[in-house]
Amino acid sequence: MTQETNKSFQEQFLDELLLEAWFTTEDNLELLKEDLRPVLQERITMSVYGELTQEQRDTVTEFLDHNKPEELNQYLEDIIPDYQEKMMEVYADFEEEYLENMES
Repeated sequence: MTQETNKSFQEQFLDELLLEAWFTTEDNLELLKEDLRPVLQERITMSVYGELTQEQRDTVTEFLDHNKPEELNQYLEDIIPDYQEKMMEVYADFEEEYLENMES
């Protein structure tokens, strides 16, 4: 469900998360980001799809199939109340869970 504008945000988020978890070398960061990216993406997708009707899911799939990230983002903002806030909650929850697991 990633939009192009969110990809750079997502990359920055993952960089900062891994640095906060005390990973420091570039090689480690890239490998870990590769592992974390699909997990985060799944969380985002599940959160979004949980808010949609089947018809809306079909529309989202069409946007994804036609690689229209800007239109998809606008569509989601139009149909999901407080869309941006909900996405920030997904990121915050992911960060909190990841850092808790790193401390264990």
